[in-house]
Amino acid sequence: MKFTRLALLFFIAALSSCQQTYYIPNGVHAPMFTEEGQTSVAGRLYGGLNHTGGEIQFARAISDRRAIMSTANFNILESRGG
Repeated sequence: MKFTRLALLFFIAALSSCQQTYYIPNGVHAPMFTEEGQTSVAGRLYGGLNHTGGEIQFARAISDRRAIMSTANFNILESRGG
């Protein structure tokens, strides 16, 4: 009985929170380069009820078989008084 109460208390505490959490997946970043020197730059903006954000993706072929890729994300939560 004691374990059941403790498990229930832990379950309630784990599911309650004071801050909202948003899951926003990254966009697919699959540049199909065929030769050295090609570059790909992409971006997107998204927003919701009380958040705004975006993503910037960059890729560059440094040889005919190798490339470097980078992704940057940002998210701005807007506080609403109440």
